[in-house]
Amino acid sequence: MVKIKELTDFEREKVIGYYEAGDTEKAISEKTGYGKTTIHNIIIKYHKTGAITVAPRSSRLKKLTVRDIRHLKAIITKN
Repeated sequence: MVKIKELTDFEREKVIGYYEAGDTEKAISEKTGYGKTTIHNIIIKYHKTGAITVAPRSSRLKKLTVRDIRHLKAIITKN
């Protein structure tokens, strides 16, 4: 399964707008060109949370702290 890109908030709002207007998931998929699973997931999330936007992702933790980096720079410049 290849994930191309994440939909923008505007695109998600458009899907919800079609859904609230009474269109089926298949009809929305044909109108927008997005997959049926994508449409379904957007609608389910909207029902559960009421939110359209995507939650921010957590980032990877740094292996070195600021203090570690300072220490390494001191060692490198000394030698």
